[in-house]
Amino acid sequence: MIKNDYGHLNTPFYQQKENTGVNLIFIPKKSEEKSGVLYIPQGFYLHDNEINKTKINFGCPFLLQEMILDEKTREEINKEGKIESETTFSYTIYKITTKGDLIKLFNILLERIRNLSLTDEIVESYKKKLILEYKEDPLSISKEKTIENMFFSSPMTNGTHCKGKDINKIHLTEMKKFLFRYYSLKSLTFIASYDAEPSSFLEDCKKIHFPIFPETKSVEKKFEENYSEVKEKRDIIICRDSLDNILTFGIKLDERKNLFEKFGELIFIFYEIVLDYLKEDEEFKKMLSDTNSSLLSMDLKEGYEDTFILMSFKCEKFSTLSNALSNHLSSIIKRKNRKYFKMIKENYMKKAEEILSDPDRLVYEFARVYADNLPYTYVVDKVRKFSYSDFLRILETILSYPRCVTYMKKEEE
Repeated sequence: MIKNDYGHLNTPFYQQKENTGVNLIFIPKKSEEKSGVLYIPQGFYLHDNEINKTKINFGCPFLLQEMILDEKTREEINKEGKIESETTFSYTIYKITTKGDLIKLFNILLERIRNLSLTDEIVESYKKKLILEYKEDPLSISKEKTIENMFFSSPMTNGTHCKGKDINKIHLTEMKKFLFRYYSLKSLTFIASYDAEPSSFLEDCKKIHFPIFPETKSVEKKFEENYSEVKEKRDIIICRDSLDNILTFGIKLDERKNLFEKFGELIFIFYEIVLDYLKEDEEFKKMLSDTNSSLLSMDLKEGYEDTFILMSFKCEKFSTLSNALSNHLSSIIKRKNRKYFKMIKENYMKKAEEILSDPDRLVYEFARVYADNLPYTYVVDKVRKFSYSDFLRILETILSYPRCVTYMKKEEE
């Protein structure tokens, strides 16, 4: 295995691509716990229009994840450990942590994947179950509408949640072909952290029964997105289930390749701390207090070539908060504060130190940044060295990009 060690963080990691195609990443850690992640390189942001001449619908990755991690499989693994799963725009992961036999628990998961029974009856039963369980809260509706208004044709317009209408479109054939394409060992990455030597880890991996499925061919999903503007700058919606007025503000970033050409890998380092820089600012907190508003959520999401920032607030008056927020963002570059930037980086490093000593959180963070082709320890080291001038240069550019806002009004009696 190839050894990598960045930034004197006392966290070397080892990489190897097997002849079978599976990628292995191992982070040795002195700990009673053993943690691992099975990384699937496909999430909600679909890259394929067709696989083996079958159209792939939005929501297929999510439905497949739900079917794989059924109640029986979850209970069997949780008897000796804990399993969690997540589907983002970029990837799907299955994370297991245990003090027992990690390889044994992953083989339970992989056996479920290899032998997944896909029939029309079973697929339809899962679809009905998910449709019945699906609930959309007012905040989610506001955020989804803002994402929809940001993009013209990008897969981002589908949003971050698989809705009933999306689930209904999914059928058996596409489920099988999606499984064959993305869950076969040539597509998989296994990330693990526990107390062992790399040679022992490789021996353990020989006991893992990764799935092998038939080869597939795909047709890439093609679209033309306009990054110079948003589809709708302003939208107003009424929600009878909302108890509050909600304002969601979105910034649509430039195409990923353009961002990389301008800033290189520093753009991904910027993403690590920009949200904390924005929301921990005392002037930002004062603005919220002055407008009698409160922050509900702040997110930065990436999916292939697309990236956006969302801020959602509970507020009394839309125009008051909207104007105050615009003025605040316009002034944030002028109010240079190196001391504040240093504090944000120090807080990030403190959190990183805790993560680096915890196998469970460590494998998750390695998986999270894997979509950007950067090791987590490399990212941490780069944050520590990140200059204030570079940060401001990127922030000024980001804040110049197209914006949109959604006003969700509570239904008046």
